[in-house]
Amino acid sequence: MSGATYHNAAALRAMSILETALQDMQEELPTQMALAARSQQDALTALAAQQKQLAWLADQAAQAHAATAAQPGGESHD
Repeated sequence: MSGATYHNAAALRAMSILETALQDMQEELPTQMALAARSQQDALTALAAQQKQLAWLADQAAQAHAATAAQPGGESHD
């Protein structure tokens, strides 16, 4: 095999490998995108739950503050 023929064959093999890798990546892309979307949705769901917990805690703190202020000798902000 001459040098040019050898290099052409090597280039064709490399192109074939790259095409196969690209095809594999293209086939895998929808799965990866779905996983990313699910991870994002899971994160948004967790954040929403935390927001609800924080709102509940803020409400509890406000109620406790109001109850303390309503007691004789309680807090005064005059």
